Amino acid sequence: MSDDFLDDVLDGVDLQNTDTSQRGAFTPIPAGEYLIQAIDGSVVRKDSGDAMIKLTFEVMEGEFAERKLFVNLNIRHSNPTAQRIATEELTEIWRDAMGGTGNPPSTEALLWKPIRAKVAVEKRKDNGEMQNRVKRYFSAGGEAPGARTAQPAQPQRQAEVSQPAQGRRPDWLKKPAA
Repeated sequence: MSDDFLDDVLDGVDLQNTDTSQRGAFTPIPAGEYLIQAIDGSVVRKDSGDAMIKLTFEVMEGEFAERKLFVNLNIRHSNPTAQRIATEELTEIWRDAMGGTGNPPSTEALLWKPIRAKVAVEKRKDNGEMQNRVKRYFSAGGEAPGARTAQPAQPQRQAEVSQPAQGRRPDWLKKPAA
């Protein structure tokens, strides 16, 4: 690739006089309840066998519409407490807020479903900066978390739709082969 390409791309760009003082500046949204939806999701696996579900939520309405909330769920982790917390949080997102049954078959199943979230502002432990943290998830209809009562068993047809083929666990929930 020649330098001509870079010259074309940077034509009219003034790197010497560009203000970078606000680069990376982030102001969290105020604590409160927001209507959100996941717009991106992925699974990150580590050589250790740990796996994290990374979700990006977007505020859907109000003054903070289009602002992002980032959630990392340590769904497979060597620390049992971290794994338990992530499992509880994913359960609250999938079952309690979205009304899902069984396990979500993929991260895509978590996307584009409006839910409500209770958002807090907390200080990061690593650098002291303020950040948002989603504390609770509940249905967009406003049902409080944990308020769902046990439901009778669903007909088999509905369970088949929400479960992976042949009753297998979704690949993204499996531990990687050693």
